[in-house]
Amino acid sequence: MSKVLGLKIVGHDTGAAICVDGKVVAIAEERLTRVKHSFNKFPRLSINYCLDAFSVTPSEIDLVVIDQAGLGGGQALKKTFASETGTLFTNAKVEIINHHDAHAASAFFASPFAEAAILVYDGSGERMLTHLGVYATETETLYRGFGNKLEIIQKTTHARTGQWFPYTFGVGKLYSFLSNNT
Repeated sequence: MSKVLGLKIVGHDTGAAICVDGKVVAIAEERLTRVKHSFNKFPRLSINYCLDAFSVTPSEIDLVVIDQAGLGGGQALKKTFASETGTLFTNAKVEIINHHDAHAASAFFASPFAEAAILVYDGSGERMLTHLGVYATETETLYRGFGNKLEIIQKTTHARTGQWFPYTFGVGKLYSFLSNNT
């Protein structure tokens, strides 16, 4: 059976999750450092916590999955991961996945359901350049989960200038504004 390590390594709420033989352990870096949101704090303690939970060494990890929330194709994230971990994960393939896909996967693949609808509401997901050449951020994505697949049914994006949404924003950002959870 494969051993998969999932990571959030930049931005807010960094952390790690591990899946071994269908069992999952996950923890946010802030729970171990006591630094709220652990902004841009590489989740070294979270990684160690997850590995220790299953008595797994870094060389036993088959796949490392890192979520991406910014532009750049993931090369910067792979470089950050490599510079922070050195040669520890020598046998692991490293994959970068879409931010909303990471949310949907964590909900669906940890559920008992063979088929489900998954709705991701996010204050600010992955940034992208639209077909019109406008920088936008995904805020809501609806998926169909079936078997071991996720299929996007609909994705909503909103124009963005830096940290600001000058024209519209999604329900997740509205929640962030109202709860002061930016």
